[in-house]
Amino acid sequence: MEKFVFNHSQKNIPVPPKQAYKKIMIAQTEDYLQRLRWKTFFYLNEDENTNTKETFGFKTQRTAPQLTELANYEKGLADLIADTKYRKHVNNFQRELKTKVKEINQSNGALVNADKTSNIYHVSKNQYSKLLNDNITKDYKRCNYESVKEVNRAAKKIAVKLQLEDRIEQHSEAKAFVTLKDHKDNFDNAPKCRLINPAKSNIGKISKQILQKANKEVRTKLHLKQWQSTDQVLEWFDNMQNKRSKSFLQFAQKICWTKQSTGHQITRKSQRTN
Repeated sequence: MEKFVFNHSQKNIPVPPKQAYKKIMIAQTEDYLQRLRWKTFFYLNEDENTNTKETFGFKTQRTAPQLTELANYEKGLADLIADTKYRKHVNNFQRELKTKVKEINQSNGALVNADKTSNIYHVSKNQYSKLLNDNITKDYKRCNYESVKEVNRAAKKIAVKLQLEDRIEQHSEAKAFVTLKDHKDNFDNAPKCRLINPAKSNIGKISKQILQKANKEVRTKLHLKQWQSTDQVLEWFDNMQNKRSKSFLQFAQKICWTKQSTGHQITRKSQRTN
């Protein structure tokens, strides 16, 4: 494992190939036109838009209808893209970026981001696989695909009840990855990682919003303090009077694992200590 040096800001973008640039430009233009069509459609049909269904931020999968009012504008935009001219522009800076991109593409290992710094490390395939496997098996256990189907069936019932079955996708199967905690002691000899699991159900987005709404109502009616950001905590602490005469009370969670006498089911009991 060794640190991968860029020598430039990671926000710098090398000049893409002509075909790649065209694909991205066309995709972004289509996305823009979809949003423009929907905005125009609802503006022109404001009286007909009586749909007050809560969508929880999920976008519709339907294609926006074509509108005669936008026909000339869309044709002009398409002609503008078709008439785009390209020319080669090369300088020392772009040569350096191109060389770095080539080095990345030819690398046999993985480039892994650090957890709390901007560092990037070059890790061999075998080492990265071991780090990933160790961190997954530490917190998760293997299950069959029937468990995933069960989660999807439960999510489908909720989606149908909320009339969002045409907007919500099933459980994603994105692969987990790790970031390196290079700020920890003895990192070179025993690297620690943070496991990132992007595979999740979209139903969590719904429950989060419902819970936030309930918490807001509780805070408003009972006048309770519940901080939602670091800035709010710092503001509360700065405005506190006589800090030296006060103390913090911390609650810790003690986890006890017990094995049932029959079978291999593991249950977890939580005990609060202070």
